[in-house]
Amino acid sequence: MKTIKKYSILSGVVLGGLLLGIISVQAALTLGLGVFTTGGDISIDGVATSTFSIGTSTTSGVILIGGAAQTGLLTVGQSTGVNTVGIGTGTGQTTVNIATGATNGKLVNIATGAVPNLTTIGTTNGTSSLNFYVGTGNFVMDGAGATTYNFGTSTTSGTITIGGTGQTGLLKVGQSSGVNTVSIGTGTGQTTVNIATGATNGKVVSIANNATPNYVMVGSTNGTSTLVLQGGTGRIYFAGQLVSSSTVPTAGDGTASVSAASTDTVGSFTTVSSGHSSSTVAFAATYTAAPVCLVSAADANSGLMATSTYTTSTATNFGVIHGTTTLTLTWNYFCIKNE
Repeated sequence: MKTIKKYSILSGVVLGGLLLGIISVQAALTLGLGVFTTGGDISIDGVATSTFSIGTSTTSGVILIGGAAQTGLLTVGQSTGVNTVGIGTGTGQTTVNIATGATNGKLVNIATGAVPNLTTIGTTNGTSSLNFYVGTGNFVMDGAGATTYNFGTSTTSGTITIGGTGQTGLLKVGQSSGVNTVSIGTGTGQTTVNIATGATNGKVVSIANNATPNYVMVGSTNGTSTLVLQGGTGRIYFAGQLVSSSTVPTAGDGTASVSAASTDTVGSFTTVSSGHSSSTVAFAATYTAAPVCLVSAADANSGLMATSTYTTSTATNFGVIHGTTTLTLTWNYFCIKNE
């Protein structure tokens, strides 16, 4: 190997214990094919504005940095200033492998410093894909107490799936021990919410059935809203008091007054004290067909007329027909429509 004498230089490179010097600061140093070996340290340095190029003409060759059995630290980018470290940023179809060796497990840290980092992985361009995989070591996605998580907020015609197709473990949404709200399908769009609609096997659906004083509301009284409860031969069971609440119906012919707590389903009304032989009550909402209405005496006077009383009903009202009387009569009623 050629020995290079020591010069007094303005800048230089030390390789393999040999000092390669350039007299001019602006000059370039080119090293051709060769092997440089040293038993000590190697330092390659320049001035603040120097540009270092390694393997820029290599196409089918291999560039290796670091030892095959290295146990020390390999650092790429250690600036304390604002800077950019680029890996695989060329325009070619590049595969970037990080910690892909299969012999031993790896610990991979990305943006884990205790500073407010902004970490972006993947792109929404074209057919781009992003896959996360985990074994039995579990998958954790967590943040601070006030962190907001957004999943699929830009997705419109795509599908969001949570849970396995053959899952036997627990899938839990909402586990807070504090006062909180869990919302499903609360957007303003015309949304269909399906719960336990799979037809292959029977489902057990439990809603607010724990041993606490829950308040459960199902359905809406707005406009033409409909609520359907269905049961097969297993029947429908009501445990507890059944309370009806809706708009109070009105007296249909002026011969009765309806109590304020009445609804189209259940209630009471009182007739006038002048001579009359019938009274009608107009429903607050029109049924699709005439319901079945049951009327029973609610006081002693109506009890006297009960044996000569019958009821009629239409989709808009029901009536109580009885013998002519000047007594004030109070009746209870219960109306229900079958289909």
